[in-house]
Amino acid sequence: MLDVIVFIASVGPIVNKGSLLETIYSISKNIGECNYKFYIVIDNEGMKKFTEQIFDNEKLRHIIKEDSLLEIVYTKGPWATDYNDFFKAYKNTTEYILVSHDDLTINTPNFFRKTLKEIEGKEDEVSWITYTNDHYYKRTSGIMPNSIITGFHTDAGNYPLVFECHNFKEGEYLTEDNEDLLDYPDRAVKCHGIFIIPGLISVKSMEKIGPCANFGPYTMLINEDWSLESLKNNLFSIWVPDIFITHPNPKYPRNTDFDLRFEAESHRLFYEKWGFFAHKDYVKPEKREQILEKYKDTSIPWSASRKTYEWDYLKDE
Repeated sequence: MLDVIVFIASVGPIVNKGSLLETIYSISKNIGECNYKFYIVIDNEGMKKFTEQIFDNEKLRHIIKEDSLLEIVYTKGPWATDYNDFFKAYKNTTEYILVSHDDLTINTPNFFRKTLKEIEGKEDEVSWITYTNDHYYKRTSGIMPNSIITGFHTDAGNYPLVFECHNFKEGEYLTEDNEDLLDYPDRAVKCHGIFIIPGLISVKSMEKIGPCANFGPYTMLINEDWSLESLKNNLFSIWVPDIFITHPNPKYPRNTDFDLRFEAESHRLFYEKWGFFAHKDYVKPEKREQILEKYKDTSIPWSASRKTYEWDYLKDE
């Protein structure tokens, strides 16, 4: 039995070989002592050969283990199909799954065991787990958090000056002189939901919240959908604030216009499933109350009575 399988889909017009290599390298370097393997989805022969070479490169062997490659598969498209096929095939062979973008770095050593320590004794209450993305802190147009999702929080309208960034002013960004403005929680906290940039989840919790919904070719709105499914099943997404990632990798600029081509269709499909529009209906008083009333016997209303930075710790100590 594996401790964790890392699922990475490197598919589409904006993939970059360098960013995929650095993603695999940083995870391999910092995952720590555990039994893990990579499952990589690609869409062309060139990426298949390149990925094979990553795991067959003796110069990388001190970090990337040759036997840590589980499988390389061609996409069947969309992302939801690729993930659901993977989960069905391998759910009985691993305790956890780490879903990762192909253009990030995980920067904190021993992050896997550190995560398990954070949730120890509370595993049955937890769905998705994520870490702190520091990429947008120094954005010249102003700081922006990009780790967890605003739900029905009372200060959601203040975005992006929410969560750990709530002490900053509009247009202000992180410098060496104002680092004290960042307001991190002391340890793992409950969230409305996370950005599955990486997202760690147990197979047990994955089976509770169900398969990935198909809202289009890419991953648009699956974060919100799985967040709501978790809360509907009285599970909480968790943010471990002192494990750091960087996404996207700044060394490899990407064209985000490709990510937005299917936005309208994704929102339509989300509405068909849930009966409301993600995020924008949460701040419309009448619609907000309808949603909270419908799901009052679940954990979906959890965020409605708190600000984003009023931390709800997973454990007391």
